[in-house]
Amino acid sequence: MHLQTTVSGLFAAGDVAETFDVAWGDRRLHALWPAAVEQGRIAGCNMTGEGIWYPGTIACNALRIEDLYIVSGGISNPSPDEGYQSHAYHDPSKRIYKKIVTKDGRMAGMVFVNDIASAGIVLSMIKKKRLLSSVKADCLSARFNAGQVSFII
Repeated sequence: MHLQTTVSGLFAAGDVAETFDVAWGDRRLHALWPAAVEQGRIAGCNMTGEGIWYPGTIACNALRIEDLYIVSGGISNPSPDEGYQSHAYHDPSKRIYKKIVTKDGRMAGMVFVNDIASAGIVLSMIKKKRLLSSVKADCLSARFNAGQVSFII
């Protein structure tokens, strides 16, 4: 996908561009600022004839409300009958919640609340569709380090 529409020489990016969603495996709108910036850069380059491929993106949001930090990405709340598995950790005393969603041994989505240090690594693993050799619920503990999760490249 080069972000060119069905009209030759006409490109689209941002809120009006339906592009490939890496996590879901189909085309979707991503009305999100980081996706729009990436798409705009690639569409602009392709308008000049560079021919850069746009591989798609995943839905991802990060926000802060007072002392509450939330990062989510990919498929965070799938239907139980679609073959997804959720692995969660919750520590109410520290106001920490972490959930990783997998399907067929691959990272598919995540939600991290307050302990968001490894969110970027997990989002990268989702986008690259890393095949995990194992995922355990306790890997989401407060001491979780994405480097501890083994995966196959």
